[in-house]
Amino acid sequence: MGARSTTDRRPVERTPLSSPAIEVRGLTKRFGSVRAVDDLSFEVHPGVVTGFLGPNGAGKSTTLRMILGLVAPSEGSATVLGLMYRRLPEPTGVVGAVLETQSFNPLRSGRNHLRVLASASGIPDRRVDGVLELIGLEKAARRNAGTYSLGMRQRLGLGAALLGEPRILILDEPANGLDPQGIRWLRDFLRGFAAEGNAVLVSSHVLTEMAQLADEAIVINRGRLVRQASLSELTSDSRELVVVTPEKERLADALHERGLEVVTVDGDELHVSGADAARVGMVAFEIRVPVLGLAEKESSLEDAFLELTEEDA
Repeated sequence: MGARSTTDRRPVERTPLSSPAIEVRGLTKRFGSVRAVDDLSFEVHPGVVTGFLGPNGAGKSTTLRMILGLVAPSEGSATVLGLMYRRLPEPTGVVGAVLETQSFNPLRSGRNHLRVLASASGIPDRRVDGVLELIGLEKAARRNAGTYSLGMRQRLGLGAALLGEPRILILDEPANGLDPQGIRWLRDFLRGFAAEGNAVLVSSHVLTEMAQLADEAIVINRGRLVRQASLSELTSDSRELVVVTPEKERLADALHERGLEVVTVDGDELHVSGADAARVGMVAFEIRVPVLGLAEKESSLEDAFLELTEEDA
């Protein structure tokens, strides 16, 4: 189902968001003897789509719920524009959230679902029709939500988050159930939303999609921060050189002696981490080993993620 492009949205003059938009400091959550989140700290800035990544059970959903005031932290703090969520004077105008579990009255139309939510927050009805058009559900607005596909329910959930025209979006697995067209629409929408000076924090396990969507990534594992950096930094950290030589054992030994990480593979290839082509070429020259090929292997977000979380995999 198509949706209106974010370029069709009328620009709204707004005061720039203060930075950071979201600040987490020493956040800890214990459930009995289990630490679901452990001394976690990070920031989310306006104008940026920030991916929130971690293996299943890493504490992502618990963290999002603590930011939104749905779960009380055992220690530490989570603030939005410098305030705890519950202390925001008009929270729906500041934060829109889509958590993984969506609940709808199956006998209520999509439009009426949004109207009920809008009324509860003092939002005029006219905003509902604008949101339905924005999320591409205007043609299905009068159908019962119980007849919606999973992808349509995801769009309806996003529509509910957008009712108050928030400046910050917090999304937990928003692409679940979307078809390729819907995923592309979501990507374009969120990037356009951030480009207007807003902030996006999105949790997802679909790393290939996050690689195309996010500007920065926060990687957590076992409730702890592993790394926060731009995607370009994350992928550059895990780049490898592919070296082709008929004397790979000699070259591998020499590189190991110089503190470089080397993996031998079938054939005449070596994969070298932690060095540029010039350094590897110089080592090969010094020990008189012929090099038939030397190229940088492009790294993906998946490679970087697996490397960062490998210790506790």
